[in-house]
Amino acid sequence: MKKITLFLIMLGLCVTASAQYDFSTIVGPTNVAEGTPVTINLNDVANSVGVPASSSGAYDSFSITVDWSAGGGGPWSSEADITFTTSAGSVTIDPPTAGGANSGADTTLTFSGDIAGVYDPTTDGYIDIVLNQTFGGSDADWSNIVVTLFEAPTCIEPSNMIASAVTATSANLDWTIGLSETDWNIEYSSGADFVPGNGEAEFSISPSGAATIALTGLNPATEYYVYYQANCGPGDLSLWVGPYIFTTECVTFTAPFSEDFENGGTIPL
Repeated sequence: MKKITLFLIMLGLCVTASAQYDFSTIVGPTNVAEGTPVTINLNDVANSVGVPASSSGAYDSFSITVDWSAGGGGPWSSEADITFTTSAGSVTIDPPTAGGANSGADTTLTFSGDIAGVYDPTTDGYIDIVLNQTFGGSDADWSNIVVTLFEAPTCIEPSNMIASAVTATSANLDWTIGLSETDWNIEYSSGADFVPGNGEAEFSISPSGAATIALTGLNPATEYYVYYQANCGPGDLSLWVGPYIFTTECVTFTAPFSEDFENGGTIPL
């Protein structure tokens, strides 16, 4: 695997970095039994908790971690779920995003998702979370519950990637600017299962200036998967966009010819 990283000086507009808000830890333990879900109110219409206004105008996603410990009835951690409710609606994360297993072993669960709509603490008021355990007749203890709100990104993702001048070993990529950024992160690989941003890409490049880049050193007759992201300043990144898929051309061979004296022409060798 090859990795190319170009560090370039950021030019142009810098936007305030995205941020997050962590509610106070709910130490517990809170016992959650099947058939009797537990509702925890995190904030009210008066914003009594004092969630600060987001620099981007609103919060649009959340993450909840909890230390889960099985009680009676033989529950599995994969059977736990959480519903996140605001005045805009409810979102249920079932099963847990991470940590859940088909066993009763103690574990740390993570529940992550997008808020229904967005959450502006100055106007949207309350937040409730509902803890639930689904296996009949079982219960579990939930401890050290941490709820985090994430700001809606101020950096808008780019769009409309197009590959042109594709050959067996090269291609040009062009895309539409998301807002007013002049720097982008691009990761691409011949493997369909890589995740952008975690270093698994075969190539990682940060072009600056124009929304275009020439890729070279590609493999012939190969399908490439491309993800791209706008960089609006330190810590202010758009969502990853992709995958955009293109295929390089096959290598073309020209067969040599020899003179066919008997027939007065040429024949391929």
